[in-house]
Amino acid sequence: MVGACAPRYATRRRPERFTFGHRLAALAEVLGVPFMPWQSYVADVGCEIEAETGFPAYNEVIVTVPRQSGKTTLNLSWQLDRCLHWGSPQRSAFTAQTGKDARDKWIDELFPQLEASELAGKIAAINRGMGNEAVRFRNGSLIRILSTSASSGHSKTLDQAVMDEVWHDYDDRREQGLRPAMITREDRQLLICSTAGTAASTVYNAKVAAGRRAVEADVGHGIAYFEWSAPEEWDPEDRESWWSFMPALGFTITERSIESERLAMKPGEFRRAYGNRPTMGVEMILPLETWQRACDPTAKPEGALRFGLDVAEDRASAAIVAAGANGVVELIDHRPGIGWVVDRANELIDRHGTAIALDFGGPAGVVADSLRRCERMTGRTVLQACAATYDAIIEGTVRFRTDQAFDAAIHGAVRKVVGDMWAWSRKGSVADITPIMAASLALRSTVTTLAPGYYDLDDTETG
Repeated sequence: MVGACAPRYATRRRPERFTFGHRLAALAEVLGVPFMPWQSYVADVGCEIEAETGFPAYNEVIVTVPRQSGKTTLNLSWQLDRCLHWGSPQRSAFTAQTGKDARDKWIDELFPQLEASELAGKIAAINRGMGNEAVRFRNGSLIRILSTSASSGHSKTLDQAVMDEVWHDYDDRREQGLRPAMITREDRQLLICSTAGTAASTVYNAKVAAGRRAVEADVGHGIAYFEWSAPEEWDPEDRESWWSFMPALGFTITERSIESERLAMKPGEFRRAYGNRPTMGVEMILPLETWQRACDPTAKPEGALRFGLDVAEDRASAAIVAAGANGVVELIDHRPGIGWVVDRANELIDRHGTAIALDFGGPAGVVADSLRRCERMTGRTVLQACAATYDAIIEGTVRFRTDQAFDAAIHGAVRKVVGDMWAWSRKGSVADITPIMAASLALRSTVTTLAPGYYDLDDTETG
């Protein structure tokens, strides 16, 4: 079925089972993008039906392939089949690495593709309104585009969901939002598709490990797993090797296109994107064993509390961290976007009678005037905060309450040199570093003396 480009790992087809994979292939034909052999194989196995129950054999289907291999077509065909061929109105959901990414994909690409296809007559309405993006079918079925928050699926019942590009995820909030909405559906299916990520891709890495175990154990239910990736000792300049793990090569992409990408991209990123090989992206800023010693699942900030707040450069997320007088820091809140952060910060200010520290010259400066009491750190104070946190981790004088978001930030963080000092780099890091930046500011705040009001901290004075 897959020809010379065999998967590195794949759940095997059980021919004694009926599969509705051919229906997905037929829908792809109607959309004008016929399945390639790899897509047909995944569909045939992932859509197997257990004779004993009449339900799909696999509630979770995990697919990892190089970039530009046709994941979008597979996802869309799977969702369309659920909505059009299931016999009763179905609810399907699509999520991507951010709500904006999901919205852009559907508005710019998938909505127009559906409207231009022969399936347009089966669609009752397409809603492009912000936050309400959806495709409504004449038979009552619905595809919703959801955000990535932990509550995105709450109050909804879902029969099927797609999680696209999970390599961006540093915690389980997406899955936590979807699984409860599907729990009452015995025929539910969750489709997880992604290209490889970095050491900070904690969700993706866990899915790969679980999928490989399922294949090695020849599990025939629950999880189906499919992986096309380059061997560990792969030489990216070996063009002949590309044909052994790039399943779209010769179908929708050419050697010339791949070569162009190889010349334009950094070697590590090319290996990740087109070899589907996980990469650190950068060397870990701290020795792993040193970081692990600093983490404690039972640690709790005690004594007078100070808080640090940070916002991602693209405003895709924000974090609030507490630091106690006992040298313990804890992630208090970490969510997508920044619309939530002012109310949450002011709630903490009122409850604890303290201030929120932030980098006034950074992205968080935009919310400073909305906070009832804040510590506006600038210049060398921010640099000192970053360096002091690093030193405290090395020396073992600070403890972090264990959290996936802290792990991801430390794994993906790089340093930006500023004169004879440095700071955590928002641009250069390969992970969301808002948790570690907020922690650094909170720790720095514990050594300052505050009076009511607003404060500007720079390298020479405390306001």
